[in-house]
Amino acid sequence: MGHLGLVPRKSTWRGGLRAVGRTASEAPELMQDFRDLENAGAFSVEAEVIPADVLAVISSQTSLITVSLGSGPGGDVMYLFQNDICGENPLLRHARAFGDLAAIAAHMATERRAALSAFRVACMEESFPGWAENAKIPEKELDLFLAGLEDSN
Repeated sequence: MGHLGLVPRKSTWRGGLRAVGRTASEAPELMQDFRDLENAGAFSVEAEVIPADVLAVISSQTSLITVSLGSGPGGDVMYLFQNDICGENPLLRHARAFGDLAAIAAHMATERRAALSAFRVACMEESFPGWAENAKIPEKELDLFLAGLEDSN
C-alpha cells in the first residue's frame, strides 16, 4: 500500500501541509506517482488531501484501490481517523466529527480535579478513611493480638 498526495512526514518536499494536485502541472505528476506505485506492485494507495475531481479521474484510471482521506467521494474507500470521527481533536479542514468526545474528556478532567481535591480535603480533615472504609478485625482476635504483643515485650 502506498501513500500519495499530502504525506505529512514528507510535506516539506511539496511545499508544506497542503492539498496536492491542485494545478494543471501538479495533477499529471500525481497521476504518474499513482502509475509508478501500480507498476511497483502496490495494490492500494492512501490518497490524502487530493482535490476530489482529480482523485475521481485518477481512481477511474488505475487498478489501485484508492483510499480517500480528505480527497472526496471518488475513491474506492472512504477513510477518516477514529479520533476525528469521534470529535477528540481540533478538526482539520478535510475532517468531520460525528461525536463530541472532546467535551466528555473536558468534563472528565473537571470531575477528576474535583474528586482529587475532595479526597485531599477528606484526608486533611481526617474524615477519610472512615469506619466503613477500614478493614475490620473481630474484637476477640484483636485482644489476642494485643496480648501477644505484651507477651513479646
